[in-house]
Amino acid sequence: MSVNVADNQRPRTLDEMIGQEGIKKILYQEVKVATSNGGLLPNMILSGPAGTGKTTTALALSTMTPGTVLKAYNGSKDLNARKVTQELMALDTRGYSPDGKRGKEGKQFIVFVDEAHKLGDFEVWLHPMESMEIMVNGAINWLPFTTFIFATNFPNILPEAMRSRCPLQLRFGDYSLEEIKAIIKRNYPGLKPDLVDEVAVRARRNPRTALSYARSVQVNGLSFFDVAGISPKGLLPIETAYIEALRKANRPLSLNTLANVLHEPARVLADLYEPFLVQEGYIGIESRGRYLIETYSTETRGSRLR
Repeated sequence: MSVNVADNQRPRTLDEMIGQEGIKKILYQEVKVATSNGGLLPNMILSGPAGTGKTTTALALSTMTPGTVLKAYNGSKDLNARKVTQELMALDTRGYSPDGKRGKEGKQFIVFVDEAHKLGDFEVWLHPMESMEIMVNGAINWLPFTTFIFATNFPNILPEAMRSRCPLQLRFGDYSLEEIKAIIKRNYPGLKPDLVDEVAVRARRNPRTALSYARSVQVNGLSFFDVAGISPKGLLPIETAYIEALRKANRPLSLNTLANVLHEPARVLADLYEPFLVQEGYIGIESRGRYLIETYSTETRGSRLR
């Protein structure tokens, strides 16, 4: 259930992060306030597409606030009330007084939950978030100083009671083409400029996708994209098939019809693929169904990422 934060390509501080400048500006100020008065960062929700820096941000915050330890988890039904209670009760309380006052040697914690919308139990988090206490066998136990950070693609799935206990809610957006190129160059300095450009255009403004593609191109060259079925504009095979299904039908199709044609769950199409197709102007969605915007056909239009 733990999140891998040991990736050597992952920036360790906000200064090392490329992009998300507005979010970094807010967090710099929060860190400044927390470190100047010995307090805690506020609980927060980090939302946005996968691969845009939410886990990296949590890691960076833990390195920028002295004496802070990051505990990272993947949201799942396995992270139930019993497991959450066990994990929180296991936080190191050395350096605290018996009544919960933090001494100079006491650690503070960032508890980070990725894909928080998949949690099986939201209720168990609420009291610890609000009061840094947890109920065990009818007794109230204090917790060491802890900031809770929840990352999710779908913040509205989180209950209002959880969202209201997170004063800071930040949305991670797309990266610019130049930011994507800078990330590729920093991590793959030997990659030729023309290959950097080809990777960046296909990376869909996403750093994780860009680094994954850059590694494959470094090893296999541009033939990787042909073998993987990734179009020059970054369309995945399922997205190309989606567009072709609409073109062949020559009329709007419902999500369920497209799911049957493509042999993919409707929720997967709606959550993973349609946002990019809508954003890039390939399709539109209306009451009659999904329709193809021929003005931006795959044969004639230029990528907006260029």
